[in-house]
Amino acid sequence: MIDTQPFGGIHANVFNPGDLVKWSIWNKGTGTWDKKYGVIIKIKNKIDEESNRMVSVSEVYAYEDDEIKQLFTLTLKKVVSNEEYSGSYRHIG
Repeated sequence: MIDTQPFGGIHANVFNPGDLVKWSIWNKGTGTWDKKYGVIIKIKNKIDEESNRMVSVSEVYAYEDDEIKQLFTLTLKKVVSNEEYSGSYRHIG
């Protein structure tokens, strides 16, 4: 059987543009994982240059950095309804 889904494609099916998501980044200074939050703008498939395979990548507007980042979709988690983003939404247009 040949798998035609990109790596992370099944996980990408739970997301839609506009979804609030979170991911973690290792903080070397504190030795802990820092949570980051953003909104999915677009989900696309592309060839990863290092592994030379098709992967699912999400373009995410990162609130804290005020920029658009390309993140591997498998690293994202949808923020559920009982969880609140503690930042400000005022600058989101």
